[in-house]
Amino acid sequence: WTYWDESDRKNNYLTLKPTTTLNDVYRTIQKAPVLTPTMELKFAERKTKSLRNYQLQLIGRGLVVLKKMEKKDKGFEEVLKIDLAQMTAYIGCEPKRDCSSLRWAITLVDHGFKKRTRDSPFIGHVFGGFDFASQILWYSSILYSQYKDDILPSGDLFF
Repeated sequence: WTYWDESDRKNNYLTLKPTTTLNDVYRTIQKAPVLTPTMELKFAERKTKSLRNYQLQLIGRGLVVLKKMEKKDKGFEEVLKIDLAQMTAYIGCEPKRDCSSLRWAITLVDHGFKKRTRDSPFIGHVFGGFDFASQILWYSSILYSQYKDDILPSGDLFF
């Protein structure tokens, strides 16, 4: 985020603290039978503030956002497909978004993001839910789709 526009990075800070998230993610990647989750979650693209219910599917290196058809039993229609190879996943969401109804959120920011525009007033796509296990599953699946098993820092970093 250091290359983002001044207005976006001025209130951000880096916090270093012990966390078990990376270990939880690594354990999930090693033990989960399937890393292609499909479930209904709250979602908002970079153009919208409020989050709505959508069916999200992670397929390969893409996140597919599906909307339930108006007529009953008609299935789903694809609203958006996000290429995860072009995204960075952050845990949490920006305060300007209405994420108060969620227990967790993941924000997907395009690698080319530099500045907000009138058409895209928010930093990235955000989705979230209520169950901590779902958060770990989704974050693990995203990292796995991008890096496979190679998510831990190399041993050369440790003294």
